[in-house]
Amino acid sequence: TLTLQIGKARPDLEILYCAGEESAGQIKQRAKRLGVSSDNFYIYTETDINKVLKEAQKLDPDLLVVDSIQTVYRTELTSMAGSIQQVKECAALLQQLA
Repeated sequence: TLTLQIGKARPDLEILYCAGEESAGQIKQRAKRLGVSSDNFYIYTETDINKVLKEAQKLDPDLLVVDSIQTVYRTELTSMAGSIQQVKECAALLQQLA
């Protein structure tokens, strides 16, 4: 909801919202209820961090939101999504992108 409110307050920002827990339909419904314009608000439902990074590089948004970090994973690691190793690795990759 906070990200959607940012989108409403700053419609000039291009936002990529990567959702790992909710469907695109749920997010769109909430955005509509809050009055968020969908022109610069992109929803990407993916938990593979490599795909998230690729999408972010393609769109080059002003703001990238990953909801939530414990749902994304790196395929090169054997640990499960949400593990300390996965969270650290995914966060590091996101920092490199920034």
